[in-house]
Parts: sequence; C-alpha cells; structure tokens
Amino acid sequence: ENKLRVCFDDIDTDKDEYITRDQYRDWMEKLNSLHLQVLLKGMSQEVVDAGSQWSFSFNQAGVNALYDELTTINPRNLDSGQTGNVTKDAFSGYLVGLGKNIPNMVIDKIWKSMDNGGYGRVTIGDYGQYINELTKEKLKNCIIG
Repeated sequence: ENKLRVCFDDIDTDKDEYITRDQYRDWMEKLNSLHLQVLLKGMSQEVVDAGSQWSFSFNQAGVNALYDELTTINPRNLDSGQTGNVTKDAFSGYLVGLGKNIPNMVIDKIWKSMDNGGYGRVTIGDYGQYINELTKEKLKNCIIG
C-alpha cells in the first residue's frame, strides 16, 4: 500500500487526490527516462520524510545538468560560517534552492558518496577533491547505485 501511495503522490502533482490525463502522461514520460532499477529497488526506502514529494526524472540530460551545477559551485559560498567546512544542510539547501526539483534521495546519495564518514560536513578541500574526481558516469552511478 505504501508503494502505491508513493506512486500516486508522485503522479498527483497538484495534490488534489485526482490524477488527470496530463499528470499521468507527464509521469509516464518521466518513467521512460528513468533508470527503472532506482524506482523499483526499495522504493519505500527512497522516500524521505512523510509529506515529501518523491520524484525522479533524471535521464542522461538531467545527470549532465546536475553535473554542470555541481562542478560550478564555489564551496566557499556554502560555508556561511567560514569554518572551512561544507555542511549537508548547506549543500542540500543550495541544490533545493536551484528550483530544479532535485529529489532529496538524489541529494542524499550524492552527499553520502562525498561524506564517507557520515559526519554531516566535509572540508572545503575534501569537497574540491570529490568534485575534481567526479565524472558524469560516476555521478550517474552514484544516483542509481
């Protein structure tokens, strides 16, 4: 039942409890661009907080666009306290603030691959090293892996 609700909520973008033909068509277009293994592999585990919209529409063009964003971020802009660190909250807030509907599960997967120790922060140097070593293929594998 939970997985069905997740799918319904993903399709019902205006949250009026009805799915229109256009909403269904848009959702099917997203499915056609998905790596289905992400959708089908433990969908309930990919849902973040209750009430969060679960959506994932990254095809290769989406991965490329996200890669371009990630590689142009100046990590010092994410360090508002000038601590020499980038926090998960600052990283996530930046990506959400882009208004590109980057799903929380994608942001979390990228962050976890960057913050191996699970500290909730990485140094600006470690962030830079991660981004320097990042390729579009590594990003794609991070998202679907």
